[in-house]
Amino acid sequence: MLGPIQAITTCFAKSFQFSGRASRAEFWWFTLFVNVVLLVAFGVFDVWLYGIDLYDEHSIAPATELLCVVMFFPATAVTMRRLHDCGWQGWPAPVVIAGFYLTSYITMLMKDETWPWISQLETGLLTLNVVLLIAALFPGKPGHNPYGPNPNEVPQ
Repeated sequence: MLGPIQAITTCFAKSFQFSGRASRAEFWWFTLFVNVVLLVAFGVFDVWLYGIDLYDEHSIAPATELLCVVMFFPATAVTMRRLHDCGWQGWPAPVVIAGFYLTSYITMLMKDETWPWISQLETGLLTLNVVLLIAALFPGKPGHNPYGPNPNEVPQ
């Protein structure tokens, strides 16, 4: 089983590797890392240093947005590999993750309610992100599957 440091370094090393499989440990350690880093970036940099208004839904958080861009490919790649480990196709991951980022950004930039449907789309994509997280809970298929060998059975 991968430890946290090895999982994080593996995910960054495989940032653009969308094929293959990722173990649950690799996925969840990286997911925890990304969320902690984003929380710290938001709390320390965006709120404390930049002084963004927490109650303004149109506030732009520069540190958090920059980190979302940096983390997009590693997070998408490990999600796709995690879906592959369960025996599923990985293509929903980039569609759902990119769609949620884009609709969230559009919502922040909109100062008026010219596109009320965009919030509904954002909510739907958030729901699909939760579905991806639930799918990542399933154990991987034992042995070799069409996406490669089991990551728990192959030395990293």
